[in-house]
Amino acid sequence: MSTGLADNVRKLRRTAGLSQEGLAEAADLSLSTVRKAEQGGHVSMDTLGALARALGVSTSALFATDTPKSVVGAEDEANRRYLAELRRALMPPVGLSVPLSEPGEC
Repeated sequence: MSTGLADNVRKLRRTAGLSQEGLAEAADLSLSTVRKAEQGGHVSMDTLGALARALGVSTSALFATDTPKSVVGAEDEANRRYLAELRRALMPPVGLSVPLSEPGEC
């Protein structure tokens, strides 16, 4: 069963761009301990402190009810559009001998 603490640890880890393995390494904990924390298991305050330090937050942030928003935002959507335009420019369709027509043109 998941708890607020477990959800916060998971969300903070994902926001930091870390895998469970990466968080375990950064916190100098075992992978099973990180998994246990994310699954709502009992973990010590020392473990929570290590997780918080590795995530760059205070220990109390792990218990906060207002968890962080995802890093993906509106500016990322603009970046996706620019990336799509760049892909079209750099990688035009191959093997087409005639230009594509607009819908409705036959």
